[in-house]
Formats: sequence, structure tokens, C-alpha cells
Amino acid sequence: EASIYFPNAFSPNNDGINDVYMPMGNEDRIGIDYSLYIYNRWGGVVYQVQDAVINNRDQGWDGLQGSKSAPEGVYLYYGQINFANGQTRRVSGEIHLTR
Repeated sequence: EASIYFPNAFSPNNDGINDVYMPMGNEDRIGIDYSLYIYNRWGGVVYQVQDAVINNRDQGWDGLQGSKSAPEGVYLYYGQINFANGQTRRVSGEIHLTR
């Protein structure tokens, strides 16, 4: 099974380091995709993506809520990983957004 990591913090401050939230994993596992929903503390969806590819910065969350920067704080994520062998795994956790 592929090794996939969901970071628990990121800092979208445009310094070029850790600016995008995305799951990361083995580059050699072709066929892995995921769906992810990120919620604010009131339960509102601030970001969602379906059929995204692991390690793809263009499909990660850039810390925006609409066209504005999301406030610092704790966000929750929930999603599903689809592996090349047809198995799926549900994931959930917390993300700390700092600037």
C-alpha cells in the first residue's frame, strides 16, 4: 500500500515554503487520487477537490476562502483516497493554518 501523509499545518504566506495544503505520498504509485473537503470551525466548506492527484500543488488548498485569505486557526478535513488496486480509505483530521 502507498504511504500517504496529510500534514497537520501549513503557512500560505507566499514565502515559497509550505504555502499549499495537499496530501503527499509515494511518487511511484500511479493511479492514486483523492477527494478532500476542508471545513472552518462553523462547519462551512472552505475548500473542496475531487479526483485530485497526490503531490500536485495545483490541486492543493492555497489558504484562500473565496477570494480572501482564510483566517489563521484550526480547520478540519475529511476525504477519501482511491488506490490503484481499487481499495479506498477514508481520512479525517485537523489542519493548523498559520501565516
